[in-house]
Amino acid sequence: MQRNAWKFFFLLFFSTNVFAEDWKPISDGIKIKILSQDSARSRIIAFKINPKLYNFSVAMGKPVASVGELAKQSQALIAINGGFFSADLKPLGLRINNYQVLSPFKKINWWGVFYIENNKPHLKTSQSFTLSSQIAFAVQAGPRLLIHNMIPRFKPDTAERSAIGISNDQQVIIAITQSNELSLTQWAEILKTELDCTEALNLDGGSSSQLYTDLPETQIYVPNFSRVTDAVIVTDH
Repeated sequence: MQRNAWKFFFLLFFSTNVFAEDWKPISDGIKIKILSQDSARSRIIAFKINPKLYNFSVAMGKPVASVGELAKQSQALIAINGGFFSADLKPLGLRINNYQVLSPFKKINWWGVFYIENNKPHLKTSQSFTLSSQIAFAVQAGPRLLIHNMIPRFKPDTAERSAIGISNDQQVIIAITQSNELSLTQWAEILKTELDCTEALNLDGGSSSQLYTDLPETQIYVPNFSRVTDAVIVTDH
């Protein structure tokens, strides 16, 4: 795929006094938006990705790895941490990569399943999800942060956050906080009001929240001290 190269380079310690900025194109079918606060390191980084132009897949650790390591091994353009995992370092919940089930579905009511089917993003509750041979990619985690543009009730605890969602124009949103602990309600409100999401799923947060981006003239790495069992990665078709 040929991608337009905008001269748009973000260092890890990008700083601005403006909290919200517009979506900015950085490649064909990919836009970025950064929400910054007073601290140079306290921000939210989000990507809006056209699922018809890019592949979404799951990269697995052996048994664990950093998101940066998984991204480099997979030649990913964008990578973010995936779902939860157990104490014995096994993914918890459904993972589908290239139409193959890597980790089985788990019956947990408050979780949801984000998946790509026929190049279209979907997000359903665990109860309403049906496994299909047409699903190219899936990750199961929770809770759902936005349900048909509505925010459920959550506990008030705060942590670093990461999420995957669907925008009002059926693009995929990948977002992460950096040095910015939020409650789930605060996180859902930002996804809704600032990042155009109508549906969103919370990914494994806290010390697992990590992001890696390697696009022409746009490189971002948000590391963390935990390694993870899997990552959601975006690659060229």
